[in-house]
Amino acid sequence: MCIVRLLLSWYRQQTVQVKWAPTTHPLYCNQWGNVKGVLNPYLFVVYLDELSIQLGSAMVGCTVENMDVNNLMFADDIFGFSPSISEMQCLLNICGDYEHEITFNCNKTIGVLFCPKKYKQLLHQMLL
Repeated sequence: MCIVRLLLSWYRQQTVQVKWAPTTHPLYCNQWGNVKGVLNPYLFVVYLDELSIQLGSAMVGCTVENMDVNNLMFADDIFGFSPSISEMQCLLNICGDYEHEITFNCNKTIGVLFCPKKYKQLLHQMLL
């Protein structure tokens, strides 16, 4: 419990100071965005461990050298992998239903499709 109190104190009471060339601005309390720190990637993964378990048990995703993979998480990013659009939608639905005060930013979400060149035009037309 001491560690939790230490982290709460550290993150709640963090102040920021901007230094630009010779000018140093006064200290202010950081109330916007994420507090930066070396622990953030680890805390993110611990906080979202349950989501990773839910995604992993969805029985969808890609197989890489006999291992099923449908998500990777690092820092504040989540990567989903699936061989089909319907399976990717399943993973997105699991993320959307996750109820731990997480808001997914659709404006920062990117989908990348990998396929043989001869199918790209056909798939592009289907997705429009």
